[in-house]
Amino acid sequence: MSIETSMDERRWVRACAVGEIPAGGGRQVTIDGVEIAVFRTSAGKIFAVVDRCPHKGGVLSEGIVAGERVVCPMHGWQIELQSGSAVAPDKGCVSKFPVDVRGEHVYLDVTPSDSSVVPEGALTSRRPIVCDHEAPLLEVTRASERVVALSADDLRARYAVRDVPTYVTTMMFGFSRPVQWSGVRLCDVLEDVGGDALGATVTLHAGGTERALSRRHAIDPRTMLVFEMNGAPLAPEHGGPLRLVAPFLAGHESVKRLARIELCGAAISEPVLSAPVARKESA
Repeated sequence: MSIETSMDERRWVRACAVGEIPAGGGRQVTIDGVEIAVFRTSAGKIFAVVDRCPHKGGVLSEGIVAGERVVCPMHGWQIELQSGSAVAPDKGCVSKFPVDVRGEHVYLDVTPSDSSVVPEGALTSRRPIVCDHEAPLLEVTRASERVVALSADDLRARYAVRDVPTYVTTMMFGFSRPVQWSGVRLCDVLEDVGGDALGATVTLHAGGTERALSRRHAIDPRTMLVFEMNGAPLAPEHGGPLRLVAPFLAGHESVKRLARIELCGAAISEPVLSAPVARKESA
């Protein structure tokens, strides 16, 4: 991967060669943990957007390109590649990247929103967690029996607080302003309290819904449990007090208001977190 910073401090990264993008199609590249779809129209124009449909997280790079639109292979939503917006009557948008074709090479502008942001997952400090919730933020269970309940103080004492890059949260979750999220890595929590009990999946419980996350994604160091936004407690409208964040998952797949993690689970097919399953209420 080739990285260049010009005089105007934009960060251009070589994504691929023009010939590596099928005419009238797309391909996926990964830069700093963000999966990006790069398309080449039949007229030769090249576009780049985050590789997740704003509807249900379909992989856009596997869709069909028609003119300057891509058709999501999951549910047929059409996305305007120029703007990143869904075609009416559907509503939604996907973040796009500026493209610069230099000879036979495609470069993307992946400049962070804040140049002071450290690389993804980098340890920023072991500072106290800013949280005004005295009750436990997270309960971890095995076979529905409590293993541990973690409060804000527990998280502060046991795990390193890390930041999710501003531009990752902006691109993946559609914020129009720089956003800094902070939390701990899910893999650190699972290694600490799960041990050998971790199954093929973990089940994430939030309110009246539950969603399965594969072991591969659960132990990925980019998967974060986030509890701060711009240095303040994560508000309920943004998924607080605790939510899941991973750059390879669409925003709607990142479980909000996370309350409990069940360690043992059967294997599932990926991609995961595509649809919530309502918990059955007892009679």
